[in-house]
Amino acid sequence: MNPTDDMMRQAIAAQIPNLKTQAQFNTFMSCFDALKTTLNAYFGGEAASAEMAREALNKGLDMAKQIPDLVEKLAEMPDEVKSDAAKEFTTPAKELHEYDVHRQLIIDLEAVKTLEGLQKWYADNRERMDLVVGASLRNELFDAIRVKRRLLEQN
Repeated sequence: MNPTDDMMRQAIAAQIPNLKTQAQFNTFMSCFDALKTTLNAYFGGEAASAEMAREALNKGLDMAKQIPDLVEKLAEMPDEVKSDAAKEFTTPAKELHEYDVHRQLIIDLEAVKTLEGLQKWYADNRERMDLVVGASLRNELFDAIRVKRRLLEQN
């Protein structure tokens, strides 16, 4: 993750402490993008584009208002019957935690001493690796896995 992305992630987490789920994060990002587009259009004197973007922002804000009720209803349902879209309302936002998950995976990977251990580590951590969604962090993680494999194969 580049330093700007990490600073943005930290700022979001600090300034919006109630933003916890993936659905909340997705809604936040939609609103943020709509706000940026609205302001850019207004600043550029593009009134029609600004109004369209503002309408998208308002829809995002309306959605944000409904999320707590949806979370409450979905919390009563077992995970097995929830769709993937429904699970986004109850699962933590990947983007807010991926750096920490990435860092811990790298630390755990460094402790692996054998090829068999690497295979076991990979199988055991596959679900955690899926939490690392940013391209730069994912690439760094899988590059580290490849390097570790080559080193273990040489020994």
